[in-house]
Order: sequence, then C-alpha cells, then structure tokens
Amino acid sequence: MKEYALVRGLNKTLFAVLIDPGKTIKDLPPELTGTWQVVDLAHRQDMQIFRVPDPDSHEEQHVTFSREGLRRLKSGLEKAGLDPKFFAWPPTGEPDRAPYRGLQPLDAADAGIFFGREGPIIAFSDALRGLRADAPPRLLVILGASGAGKSSFLRAGLLPRLARDDANFLPLPPIRPERAALTGENGLVQLVAQDPDEAQWKTQIAWFDQQIAALGK
Repeated sequence: MKEYALVRGLNKTLFAVLIDPGKTIKDLPPELTGTWQVVDLAHRQDMQIFRVPDPDSHEEQHVTFSREGLRRLKSGLEKAGLDPKFFAWPPTGEPDRAPYRGLQPLDAADAGIFFGREGPIIAFSDALRGLRADAPPRLLVILGASGAGKSSFLRAGLLPRLARDDANFLPLPPIRPERAALTGENGLVQLVAQDPDEAQWKTQIAWFDQQIAALGK
C-alpha cells in the first residue's frame, strides 16, 4: 500500500495488475478496487506460458499469464501512451497534411509528430489530475517566451493526451475569449454549443446560463 499511496500522491496514472495466483481481487484493499479496474493475469482459463531467464542464476523459468488480461493491459497502456507513435499520422481524412506548419502552431491532428516535450507533458498531466483535490480557485498556467512553442505544446501535446484520459478529463478546444470570456462570439458558451450532441456540454451550457442570469440580476 505504500507504493499505491506514493502513486496517488504524485497524481500518476495507475494500472492495477494481479499476478499472484494465491490472491484474488477480493483480497485487495477496497480503496484500490473501489477506484480502479484491476487486470487479473492469474485466474483465467486462457493462461499462456512464458519462458524467461532467472536474473540471478540465468536458468530458464516459466511464468503464466492470462492472454485476455495481457490484451486488456496492452490496450490500457496504449490508450494512456504519451509517445507520439500512439497517434495516427497522417491524420484520418487528411492524408496530405504537411508535417511542417510554418508560422502556424501544431494542432491536435499533429499529435503523432509532436516530439521532444514528453517530460513537461507528463508533469502537466499529473498537475492537472492533482488540481481536483485542491481548493478553488484552480488554475494551471503555461508560461513561456514568445515563440517558445506554448500553443503547439497545448494543442498538439497536452490536449490530445488529456482527451484519451476520458476517465479524468473532458477537454474543450482552446478559445480566445477577447472581452467576453463567457458570452462573447468566441466565448466559452458558444464553444460548448458547437457540440450539442454531447450530454456533458448541454449540462455545462445550462450551468453557465444560470451563472450569467445571476450576474444580470
């Protein structure tokens, strides 16, 4: 449980895997099973034998894991992957998209070729997960000199990865609020309204409408 507490304290993405044949999911602490789906590699019927060398004696040892459990684990790791190879390039529907955008920032469609910022992406993702436990107001700022790549970092680096972590995030596209951050032509309510099929967006629109009405009284 010390390792679990450390991971939670650092706001890291957690993958829970059961490999001990002598334990079942019921034996795990409720604070783990109540929050995370555990991948069971030890108690299924589709067990596969793997031959591995012992790190000390170098003798061959045999371990068995569930094929379906390994498939689920691989799927989760790929979904959470920060490496650009987990994003399709060229993007679907734009096979001739140029990888060099000139003076334009890279966008979500360019996530597959956005390299070199893995460390800051991890740090910002962890910080955003931790904001939920903080008291409001909650704010995280991307700060840098003009031309340093802030827009590309946000659009092609951070947002596409947050969108894949749909258990924790429901990111909106970037907006330029100008003088009316909520109600203006480029304000938050207009941006949310562009996707009326999403139930989450409808809930957010109703909430903002209430706040705006309250401000007018």
